[in-house]
Amino acid sequence: MIQYGWMLVAALIAFGKGRSIIGWSIIAYVFSFWAIIGLLMLKIKKEVLQDRIAFLDAMVEQIEQSKTPKDFKDFNTVDDLISQLHQKPKGIDNGLPNL
Repeated sequence: MIQYGWMLVAALIAFGKGRSIIGWSIIAYVFSFWAIIGLLMLKIKKEVLQDRIAFLDAMVEQIEQSKTPKDFKDFNTVDDLISQLHQKPKGIDNGLPNL
């Protein structure tokens, strides 16, 4: 069971160093603690790490955009949102007279 822990630690360190996550997880499964020692001795691949961080930033931005309702994007406080909710949407005519 502890081998899975070493695999997780190796995967996290490999991600932080810009190395192959799956490859180092397999190596950690076979060599356990000694794979972590070997991984810590390697240099960081800065280009790969920057690409991974940029990909994660883009993914987080996309998730935030998809979760924010399109009609209510410009609000900073709850009061701003409530005031937008009470306004009549533009372009909608329900056929009822305004009272």
